[in-house]
Amino acid sequence: MQHLSGEVFREILQTAPRQLAEIDAELLFIKEQYLFHYREGTKEHYKLLSSVSLRTAFSHEPIDTDWMPPGVIRWGTNSQGNWVVKFISPAQYNLQFDDSKPITIPLTALVFVGQNTQYWVFATDLATFNPESKAYHTPLPNIHPNGLICWGENTPPVASTQTIDIAWQSFITTPFNADLSSQKSRKCPQDVREHLKSLALRKRRTYPVKDLVEVRYSPSIDSLVQHLLLIANPT
Repeated sequence: MQHLSGEVFREILQTAPRQLAEIDAELLFIKEQYLFHYREGTKEHYKLLSSVSLRTAFSHEPIDTDWMPPGVIRWGTNSQGNWVVKFISPAQYNLQFDDSKPITIPLTALVFVGQNTQYWVFATDLATFNPESKAYHTPLPNIHPNGLICWGENTPPVASTQTIDIAWQSFITTPFNADLSSQKSRKCPQDVREHLKSLALRKRRTYPVKDLVEVRYSPSIDSLVQHLLLIANPT
């Protein structure tokens, strides 16, 4: 690496944007915008750039998600790494509570969000994905009121389009305990497991949407995901 000359240092210390002589170009950060100032011959040019174009310019590598698994509806990156949103259609699951035998229970459609090694899951009352649909608390224990999954002693993979299914299977197949089991069901507000056991005993094939508890702090799945990415990637 070459040492900077005194002329370059003097030019750097001038108020930006400056007239370029020794410096070939400079990148200015102006209220969440990026201004590229460069010299071409005797002329100076100014160009506003997006964060995407900057990332591409500095990495010199193409961005390709590869073939994404079914249900992945959104993907992106920020300063905390990759984030992924997966839609999971209504289905039946074999769940285990503590040391009891697995039981077959139905669940509504779910929205599963991963950011780095944090994962959130919410229920929705629609069988097909709609970002404007209401968000509900997932009727399962071991999930915090803000939707954040409690993994216990397990360590989930870093979120990506290649690992999102692995993370989901790791969560849904791990035995559940009594932690965070309240306020997840209208019928059994003290312990959602009691309602799930009742559904299994009656061999219900679909989860009753009227039993879901609405997420009060967010009007839609779209605003909820935006909120999660904001708190996971503070400015």
